[in-house]
Amino acid sequence: TRAMEAWAHVVKSMADFKEGDSTLLDRSLLLANTDSNLAQIHQLRGIPIMTAGSAGGQLKTGIHVDGHGAPGTMVTLTAMRAMGLKLGEFGFGGNKVQQSVSEVVA
Repeated sequence: TRAMEAWAHVVKSMADFKEGDSTLLDRSLLLANTDSNLAQIHQLRGIPIMTAGSAGGQLKTGIHVDGHGAPGTMVTLTAMRAMGLKLGEFGFGGNKVQQSVSEVVA
């Protein structure tokens, strides 16, 4: 509960911070996740990941995407590309991906 309260506080603070004709949150991208889906077995598939902000309009917001077991590295690759990095792939082994999360790309 405390972690989610802290996340909400940071997101709200950035949304309330005006920057030109936009907000700090609109111009940024925050990414948060846990280190496992099912802690008892340290399962890596289906990790809940949240983003806030649109990276300056590069990403759509307010969307829930079910990754259907895809590696979470897809979200990281999407974030890095939204921030301007020209990467063809990201990750290692079974978590190596070449695709972004197309549902959120603006």
